[in-house]
Amino acid sequence: MSSSSIGTVAGISMSVSALLTSSYENARYILVDNASQDGSADYVRERFESDPRVEVLECPNNLGWSGGNNRGLQKAISEGADYALLLNNDTAVDAGAIECLVSYAEHHPAVG
Repeated sequence: MSSSSIGTVAGISMSVSALLTSSYENARYILVDNASQDGSADYVRERFESDPRVEVLECPNNLGWSGGNNRGLQKAISEGADYALLLNNDTAVDAGAIECLVSYAEHHPAVG
């Protein structure tokens, strides 16, 4: 699972689109909206939430960068995530990156 703070629509579109090309089939994406006022949470729902891997988690108040990340991590852990990857809203991830990270973690259990 990964968590990304929602911000600008252009950055979000690039980031989520890149994540959805991931070759790792067991990924879920929790996008944390840290009380934004720009309509980006609605944009993500309209554009991406039909994909069952995408979920928007809205915070009623701005929790700050670390607070938003913690909220996303809490959600991921409560849903049984084995791994979590934190990304900013304008990060484009290579299609094989998550699979590579998980594979490394699986083969090196002392890491992390």
